[in-house]
This record gives sequence, C-alpha cells and structure tokens, in this order.
Amino acid sequence: MQNFLFPRVSMSISYKNIVPKREGIQKNIICLKNHNSLFHDDQESILSEQAQDNHFQSVISDFINGNLERSCDLFQFSSDSNFTSYCEFLLNDEFINSLISTLNFCFLNRENRTVQKALIYLMRFTHNLLLYSSIIESCSPYNEIILNIMLHHLQLYDHSFDEIFQVLSCYTKSIEAVHILMNTDLISTLNILLENSRFPECVFSSFGLLAKMFKVLKQEDYPSFENIIMLCLQHFIDTPYPLLKSTIKIISFVISNEKFFQLINSTNFFDVLVNLEITYHQKNAKYAFVIFYHAFVYKSNKLNMESIFISCTNKLTDYVYYHNKSQWPSMGTFLRAAIKDDSDLFLNSKLLHCMMNEYESMQVIEKYETVSCISVFILSNTEESNIRFIIEHGGFDLITDIVSHSPSDYGCYMIEALIKIIRLNLIPFDITISHLIDKLLENQSNEIITYSPDIIDKLNDLLYDYEGNE
Repeated sequence: MQNFLFPRVSMSISYKNIVPKREGIQKNIICLKNHNSLFHDDQESILSEQAQDNHFQSVISDFINGNLERSCDLFQFSSDSNFTSYCEFLLNDEFINSLISTLNFCFLNRENRTVQKALIYLMRFTHNLLLYSSIIESCSPYNEIILNIMLHHLQLYDHSFDEIFQVLSCYTKSIEAVHILMNTDLISTLNILLENSRFPECVFSSFGLLAKMFKVLKQEDYPSFENIIMLCLQHFIDTPYPLLKSTIKIISFVISNEKFFQLINSTNFFDVLVNLEITYHQKNAKYAFVIFYHAFVYKSNKLNMESIFISCTNKLTDYVYYHNKSQWPSMGTFLRAAIKDDSDLFLNSKLLHCMMNEYESMQVIEKYETVSCISVFILSNTEESNIRFIIEHGGFDLITDIVSHSPSDYGCYMIEALIKIIRLNLIPFDITISHLIDKLLENQSNEIITYSPDIIDKLNDLLYDYEGNE
C-alpha cells in the first residue's frame, strides 16, 4: 500500500482527488460481513503476554496491508486495559497514514453497510487512541492530520456525527488541547453547521462540544466565538427545551464577560430562560443561577426577579429538589445578591418562608445556604417588624444552631445578623446568648475560624455591656 501523509489542505478541496488506493481493502469487505463479533474465537481465551503481543503485531501488519476486517480488532485492542502500553508503537507515519487513508475510504464508501460498520469501529479506535496516547499532549503533527479529515467530512454533513464529535471531544480536556482544536477550521465548521441546521442532531452535538470547550477556555479566547454564541442563542430561543442543558452550560461561562453579557441581553434569552419550568430542575439550576447572578450584577433590565423567586418557591416544595446539593451554592450566591438589592421583594415572594419551613428536612449544605440567606435578609432589611417576623418564625434559632455547631465562613453573615438582632433588643440578652458569644470568641482564639477585627470588637462590646448590666 502506498504511504501517504495528509498535508494541511483547504476544506474546499475534495479528498477524493488525494486519497491513495488501498490495495486489498475491497476484497476484504466480503470477509467483514461475516465478522459479527468484536472477538475472534481464538481471542476468547486469555492470551499469554507474548501471544498477545504477537497477535497485536499481526493485527497492525494486516491493517497496514489493507485488511479492513482488522478495524474491529483495533477497536478491541483500544478497549483493553493494557492499550496504553501499545499506544506509542502506533505513533508512526506508516500506521497513521494507513489509519487516515482507511478512514477516508470508509467515509467515501459508507453507503456500503459493511464499510459503515468498519468506519464506526475505526472512529471509536481513533477516539481511544487520542485519549490514551501522547498525540494531543505532545502537540504531535498527527493532530492536524486527524482533525482535518474529521472537519472536512463534518462540513459535508456526513452521517457519522456522533463518532466525529466524540473524536473532537478528545481535544477538550485541557486549554492546550482546545487551542489545538481552535487552530484548525473548527470555528468556521461550527458556523456552517449552525447556520445550515438541516440535521438537528448535529446542532445538539455542536452545542455539547462548545460546552466542553468553554469549560476550559479563558476569557481572552472568547472573541473568536462571538458569531457562534449568537447562533446558539437563536437556536435556543427557537427550540428551548431540547437545547436548554447545553445552552446554559455555555452561557454560564461566557456571561462573566461583559461584552458577551451585552450580546446575550440584546436577545430574548432571559425572557425564555426565566419562564421555562425546566430551568429550575436540579442540574439545570446549577448553571441557571450562575447566569442569573451575572445578569443581576450587570443590571439586566430583562431579569424578572419576582418570577424567579416564585419559581424557586414552587420547586422548594419538591422533596427531591432541595436534597440535590448541586444547585444550592450558585442559587445561594444569587439569592444573597438579590436580597441585598431588594429584601422586601424577597420577603413578599414567600420564598423566605418556604426555605424556613423546609429547613428541618434539609441536609447540611442546604441549611448553610438557607441560614445565610436569612442572615443577609436581616442585615439588609430596615423594618424591625420584618426582622421580628423572622425571629417569631424561628429564624434566630436557626442562626444560633448553625454558628454554635458548625463554624464556617458563612458565620460572618450570621454573626453580623445576631449582633444586629441583639442591638435592636429584639431578643433578651441572657446567659445563653452570653455563652454563645464566649464560644464564638473561643473559636476565633483556637483558630477554628477567623473573624474580621470589626466582628470581634462588636462581640466583645456585647459581652462588656452584658457583664456591666449584671
């Protein structure tokens, strides 16, 4: 078989004109039809190490010489726990040339079901080779060769979307790998796919790939994706339900950039997101509240706070929801920022009441976030009647329970709230409160937690006033 190394070529050039003939492939297609299992009979038993090495060499030799049937065996080897030890033996021009030309042959002849089967095995093998070898991390020239053929056939709307995107996803594990991907025609390819979305599954896969990329990209990389983000937003607005999960993952990363926030805010994205019931489902909410928080910080005029509070209230009556920890940190961060801005709206939405009512059924993280929100409300609200209402419904007891048994960084909000309540004389300062303050100061002395000098001074002043009045 002729050796051939793919050069960097324009995506407009047809690979049909440059693919070498693969002698022996056609005559082996008929053999592959009868290959109904990944495993040959002689492979079902455990091979000795030497026998396995010999078999591996035989498979590679046969594949290089045009035996398409060996595609199945290659995938079998790549699924073995010892595959890593074989990877480096495959990183040579002869094998990579054979892999690329065979892939291209299969892409161009995939109307044959037997070839299509071989293509699936080869794509999965390529995925495993990229994951377990040093091709990506060493910035090998083979990356460009492999990616060029993948993107070329993706632009042709080949029907191997899943396998192609699986290969591309190998380049999303690190910032260096994503940059390898970005240095190809990926961005222009995704633009083409999203602008000509004849295949919905290709749109879904594009969104999924972008979500993985943005997880590791830095803000200085974002400008290259401006047009893609706008296309993603339009797809989401048109068909929100199926695209919600991947869309909010993408937007939760890029919205921290003010320019991208302005792009997002110029659309109907927030109107759609806020009013979708599934936005507040467990795993979706984790990303949705990150988006809400940044939109709130940037003072979006399209964020319906009342609607968000009401939706949260409705979901908190769901037992499963408040026992799922993933959404609580981002939800708590958003709620505290919103409470500081308009504590009356928060109170009137009944969300605060709901959080307090569900407290006993919550686990530790949910309790921390709930009491932290209660504390911020007490610090932000100027109406003593509202604070008294919180105390009468057990809010003060919840705060003392957390700060006395679980000292943490959340304690700063909580202790400030306790100090405010005591200074307003909304609770009697008795021996129990005195002992609590002693314990808080002891935690500080023992370096269990570090309070600001201002908090320490306030606690000492309260003790001094109490002891002076005894």
